Amino acid sequence: MDEKILKELVKLNIPTFYMASNLTTNDFGRFTKEFIEMGRKKAAMVQSFLDLGFSTLVSDVDAVWLRNPFPFFRKFTDADMLVSSDLIQTTSIAEGLEDLSGARHGLNIGVMFLRPRALSLVQEWIANMRSDPKGWDQAELTHLFRSNLTVAPNRSDGLLSIYNGKLLGGALPTSLFCSGQSYKEGTSWEGGLRPYSFHASGIASATSGKRSRLREWGFWHDEPGRFTHPVGFLSYDNHVPLELINEVRDFKNQSKTLQGVLPHFKLMNEQLSQLRVALVAAKELGGAAAVLPHLWLGKQNDIWPGDGYFRESRFQMPFTAPADYTMDLEWMDHEIPDEYREFSFLEKPEATPLLASRVVIVICQAEADADCEEGEAPAIPKEDDTVRLKPNRNLYQLRTALSHLYKSYKIVHFQGRMEKAIHLNPVETAFYNERMRGWMGAFCCVEEKPGHIFYDLFWDVPGHINRFNEVQEGPWEPKPGP
Repeated sequence: MDEKILKELVKLNIPTFYMASNLTTNDFGRFTKEFIEMGRKKAAMVQSFLDLGFSTLVSDVDAVWLRNPFPFFRKFTDADMLVSSDLIQTTSIAEGLEDLSGARHGLNIGVMFLRPRALSLVQEWIANMRSDPKGWDQAELTHLFRSNLTVAPNRSDGLLSIYNGKLLGGALPTSLFCSGQSYKEGTSWEGGLRPYSFHASGIASATSGKRSRLREWGFWHDEPGRFTHPVGFLSYDNHVPLELINEVRDFKNQSKTLQGVLPHFKLMNEQLSQLRVALVAAKELGGAAAVLPHLWLGKQNDIWPGDGYFRESRFQMPFTAPADYTMDLEWMDHEIPDEYREFSFLEKPEATPLLASRVVIVICQAEADADCEEGEAPAIPKEDDTVRLKPNRNLYQLRTALSHLYKSYKIVHFQGRMEKAIHLNPVETAFYNERMRGWMGAFCCVEEKPGHIFYDLFWDVPGHINRFNEVQEGPWEPKPGP
């Protein structure tokens, strides 16, 4: 797509060529002019290869290949076209194709395999897009694929009659050619299968969300520089009260009402208080990079309006979620690109040297605890690399006690009730509320119009100004919109 990618692929000795697409290399949103034009470039490239007589594997740039898929394709020698799907629960058996009902679900052309016999379909696909300047490439191809879609007679391989009976095709099993959601649900592992690919589709926060999800799951190769930082890293134990876990698990109201999402927000807000303090502490201790927690959710976030459950989703509530479910990573990448890391950051082999240079800050549970630092002088770690810190320190005390530790350690890890570590005065609260206001995403959705509800890092601070520029009066309540 661009010269930068071309040069990187050449360095890796991967046969490649320059498309000279003349499209922007910046992130462009869905259904923009550039998005529509990219679909036309993609279709023209597919036609070029089929014209030359080559079978063609199409893979979007946000798809990751985990093993060689061609042995799978060779099992279906009569298939003219195989397309991936956004289906969540697979209908396939073992390593077979999705059945007819599965193929009628949303197809996704981010991964597809075509043989030269599919050229006529591709030519009509291109012609249809030329006649409709706003036509979406995926919708146009899906329409052709599904024309008089039916089971192909006298076949045992699961191939379907597609394109008005002119071709044979099928939907690739979502358990093997995974979407963002089907991989998250573990469809492959439950069937004892190893996926061929993962396509980062259905993920919030645009490219930032996709990149984060790939990093969380170990599918993104980072340069060594990501595991260094001018200051260091801050991590903490995310405390999730068992009573809130049980409340979500036992809650029977799965309606689209505000009442139906209350246990979810109680669970989330408890964790957001801790996240707020961690982000403030990281900034105050010289601008360290905060390692995000693996947050627990009580409702499945939906990319379409719903009751908090993906259609077909099998998640048991509550569940641990990727960061893009709750945070606006696109906004964060714009404002603080080097001030946070994904929750799995310290679990990676490259982070092993960091873990060998870690000091643990134990947050004392009561003012009367003995041997706890006041914050009136730099804390001296004990022989086991721990520091005991009194709760509710002001920012001066926090900096005094801990900021020097990054001269000796690469990670400062907080243990205990993170939300009790510091106390902000009104001026500091206003400053950090303004700084962080855009970093959280929204839950979608309740039956209101609009139905999304934004998360709020300062939900428990009465009198703060929320993202709607309204003063929060009294206890926080879920509010849809704007």
